[in-house]
Amino acid sequence: MAMQDALISPITKPTKKPPPPSTAKPPQRIKAKKLSRKKRLQNLERQVYDLEGVLTRAQRSRTTLLPWEEIALAFKEDTLNQVRDHRSLKRQLQRQEHVNLVLQTWVTAMLLPPPQRTLNPHADTWRHSHLIQGDDDIRRTAQLWIMQHSYHNTDRAMSRHSFPDSMESLVEVNVAVDDDGGGGLFRVDCMVQYTVDLPLQEASDVYWLAENSFTSYRQDAPTFFEDRHAVQHAALRYDRQVMSVHMAKQNIRSHSLHGQFRTPSRTTVVCRTILHDEAFPEEDAAAWVLDAHLWTVAEPVGPFTTRVRTVYSLDHPRTAAGRIVSADEMATEFHLHQSGHVRAFLNRAHVRQRQLFFDHLTSLIRCTTPAGL
Repeated sequence: MAMQDALISPITKPTKKPPPPSTAKPPQRIKAKKLSRKKRLQNLERQVYDLEGVLTRAQRSRTTLLPWEEIALAFKEDTLNQVRDHRSLKRQLQRQEHVNLVLQTWVTAMLLPPPQRTLNPHADTWRHSHLIQGDDDIRRTAQLWIMQHSYHNTDRAMSRHSFPDSMESLVEVNVAVDDDGGGGLFRVDCMVQYTVDLPLQEASDVYWLAENSFTSYRQDAPTFFEDRHAVQHAALRYDRQVMSVHMAKQNIRSHSLHGQFRTPSRTTVVCRTILHDEAFPEEDAAAWVLDAHLWTVAEPVGPFTTRVRTVYSLDHPRTAAGRIVSADEMATEFHLHQSGHVRAFLNRAHVRQRQLFFDHLTSLIRCTTPAGL
């Protein structure tokens, strides 16, 4: 049997047991899978790019139709704005027409009566002490015009006086008498110089406050501290006061403009009496009126020192009705025995007044500056 089995079965060589089938993927399949994933990412990026383009075009070409209520409201607001602009322009036109009428009347009255003469830009005329009637803007323009004229004549006014080159303090008062025609008219010219131990800016602030509060200080009514800040920040002020003279019964009407002009190296303060104010006519025809004109120039002479120079002139008093006050009336008013003593009295009075002003300025320096606190 064994022989038969051997004849029937094929003769084979015995071999080892075959290894199990391998689970690793062929390299070609792995590469194909990587390429497929990369292609899908590229397709997705392309789709994102296309969608962004569609979104951009949609946003660019999109239009929004507003409701009729919003459109009507927009037209209403635009119409109201145009109406307000029209009314504002109409008011401006009416104001300019009024200004034109006032100035035309003013200029016409200035040129009459004949003969007409060429106006002197340096000499004062009634135009420089006459305040026209009108609204606040018109009067403000007139006040600025008067102050500008005084300011641009500062150097001319200061050149009439010989100030010393030194830093000494001085007060010089000259009382001149014009005897032409037997009138005996007085004119007071005063020159003052002193220094203040403050920088220019602080010295200018204190002087401006002192100049605008001196009348109240002389009348023992120190109410100016209540509006001190308002005064310091005002470049132009118009005061209407009635002053009383020491030992005199006669009141003096004082309508005056005060203006300050500042540069980094100089401060100029000008004051001018308004002899006639159309908006506030004088009710007392017998009241005295003094035509005064003042210039003050403050300049630094060191980092913490300021030199102050002041010149002012004061003409002979007149009544509000225009009548010249006689020397005898002045002597009687000031309790003088003779009219010839008026000149000496005025000299002493103005020297005393300047000393009083300096005391007032010194007290303000102590009260308002950090150095004086």
